[in-house]
Amino acid sequence: MKNTIFRVFTLSAVLLQTFCANLTFTEEDKNVYLSNVKSIREKQLDAIDFILLNEIRDVANDTYKIHFSVLVNDLEGNDFIVAKFKPAGYGIYNIMNGDIMELSTNAEFNYTKNDLRNSYYVPTYGFIRKEKGKILNLKNKQFLTNAEFDYLSKHSNKLSKNYKHYMNIKNCETVRNYYDNSYFSSPIKQYTDSYLEIYDVTDAPEAEYEVPYSDYFRNANSENEVPINVNNICVYVATMMIILYNDILTPGFLSDVEFNKYVILANEENNDVPGLSNEIIFDNWPEAGSTWAVPMGDKVDEFLNGKNISYNCKTSVSKFWGVENMLKAFLSKPVVLCGWYPSLDSVENTNENQYISHGIIAYGMYESGKLLVHYGYPGSSQIIISQASFDHDGSKLWIDSYTNHDNHRIYYKEFYINHYRYRCSCGKLMTC
Repeated sequence: MKNTIFRVFTLSAVLLQTFCANLTFTEEDKNVYLSNVKSIREKQLDAIDFILLNEIRDVANDTYKIHFSVLVNDLEGNDFIVAKFKPAGYGIYNIMNGDIMELSTNAEFNYTKNDLRNSYYVPTYGFIRKEKGKILNLKNKQFLTNAEFDYLSKHSNKLSKNYKHYMNIKNCETVRNYYDNSYFSSPIKQYTDSYLEIYDVTDAPEAEYEVPYSDYFRNANSENEVPINVNNICVYVATMMIILYNDILTPGFLSDVEFNKYVILANEENNDVPGLSNEIIFDNWPEAGSTWAVPMGDKVDEFLNGKNISYNCKTSVSKFWGVENMLKAFLSKPVVLCGWYPSLDSVENTNENQYISHGIIAYGMYESGKLLVHYGYPGSSQIIISQASFDHDGSKLWIDSYTNHDNHRIYYKEFYINHYRYRCSCGKLMTC
């Protein structure tokens, strides 16, 4: 049964803009936080590298080093430093307010320094760049339509207005007082071109508050563990991961047929946690594409109909109920957070104000208010984001489960002496 907690729909007329080869961005110069004096500016950038390096080491371990860092802008002219870490992960620092927008210890950050030069950062979306008179999405190497670029610009403008509410005064002072060695407790420059083996990085970025069995989301990091996000089905992927999560804790959210057909057992060779084939999505919803929390909640009820479980799938659409309060109230379960955007197809083809969203999974929160999230695709399971990087006027989905772990299922395959044996998620040995 789905319960829509609170809905606030604000529909406004959408003004389409036509962008030609000479795309222009905001004329306001936001670059007042870095000195125009080259020698001072370089030291300020060193100080930001220091902040990012200390941050990644605080949440992980001292093996991390900076592979490279580069200055980028957003579509509002704000400056950011993007650092790629070795052996893995990345960090994004907001120069305007000292906030670390995104931080990951294990993400496959497949960008080079040349890729990011002259690019534009769109929080949680990625990086775009003007190329051949068009705008290129650097992640999938596809060009954006005029409408897509228009809405990313509006999204950036909306987030930019909130940055002043997420000031990190200590970081700002560190950059401003770059000349004072008392601010630095370790060498600033920690660059390296050498790789460490990824398995040397064992410390996960544990948050102060996490959902039970948060290791499922933290370790769901390969194509065997995460349904493949194709055709903009990110909300379906995030929701099905939550359904699998609930079945692991209390079997019954998947039928026996679904379990046998779609679930990939956790094993020592390929994946640390159970996974799902994305066929489960298209077999149930051949038309799957962009959607948002409320209609996805209806699809959850449709999928779970007739199963012998007790649950309540809830959705919320409200700009008055922030993510932080949401997670504090419902931290016992993961939440799908959907950024709420006008539907590009509906606007271009029908002029109707319909909405789509990008969905990620929040499964932890820090005392600072930062969220520990899974972006819903391989190589993105441990991302720490500032709330400033996510649109609060979005929609949310979560499942309250009242089902007991009365049934057992084989979820884990392990090699024992000279044969395999199988266990339930609760640890019960099923076969030996």
